[in-house]
Amino acid sequence: MTNPRKRRLAILGAGPIGLEAGLYARALGYEPVIYERGQAAGNVRRWGFVRMFSPWKLNVSPLGLEAVRSSGGNHPPLDDCPTGRELCERYLDPIARSLGQALETGTEVAAVSRAGLLKGDSPGSRRRARAPFRILLRTAAVEKEAAADILLDATGVYSNACWLGDGGIPALGETSLCDVIDYHLADIVGADRAKFAGKTVLLLGAGFSAATSLGDLLRLARECPGTRIVWARRSAGPDPFPLHSPDPLPERARLALEGNRAASEPPPWLDVRSGVTVKAVAREDEWQSKGGPLCA
Repeated sequence: MTNPRKRRLAILGAGPIGLEAGLYARALGYEPVIYERGQAAGNVRRWGFVRMFSPWKLNVSPLGLEAVRSSGGNHPPLDDCPTGRELCERYLDPIARSLGQALETGTEVAAVSRAGLLKGDSPGSRRRARAPFRILLRTAAVEKEAAADILLDATGVYSNACWLGDGGIPALGETSLCDVIDYHLADIVGADRAKFAGKTVLLLGAGFSAATSLGDLLRLARECPGTRIVWARRSAGPDPFPLHSPDPLPERARLALEGNRAASEPPPWLDVRSGVTVKAVAREDEWQSKGGPLCA
């Protein structure tokens, strides 16, 4: 049972979480509306070439599978690991279609407030909790507003990549070079191959996105002589990627083992730098004129 006074539910973002939330909110009797700045599952599509290390069974729900069946789709092989593209095409796209008018794509949420209240009015009070949300929306054509009793922020963090500098803020010179820095996974051995082949590439970080990129760069270096990788990370231990024994996700274990092996026994085309903090980034001619290191 839902509270009849709280039926309007706004969901910000139509990624996997936002779409699933919309399905379940509707099944529970709420009136959901999902606002998405781009297209549904847009960020997943950006890394669609990557194979996930979690299998289908950890990325689906009963209502989601019902939406797939209702659209005429086939039940995915639950023990297999999909690519991001497969997750969209076989699962998220059917869910998005099933939501119909409850999904508003091309709609940016510009601001959210409590109607009739400024940010300092009645903090933590029942009055503030009872006030509906006022949502300012922008599309390509108009600016409009909407109201909701409940709001779920499912925008995620993929569009908010970490800066390179110490403490998580930009390194010196970084903001002027954002257009030539890849903050997200690139299709190194596929569509973006020409961008990296035969080049010196600086890879920063030791998360599993870095492990994925490292594996692709090492493969590219074996296939394309002249490709060189400088891998820098903050940690200084021997194994940069955590291992879980036994790991219920074999693909994650494979990435970690390959990354740790590269860190301990790097091939000639891989230069491993540990315990590194990025101080500044600059184009080569600017760096040479300043005569200073990029990392320390």
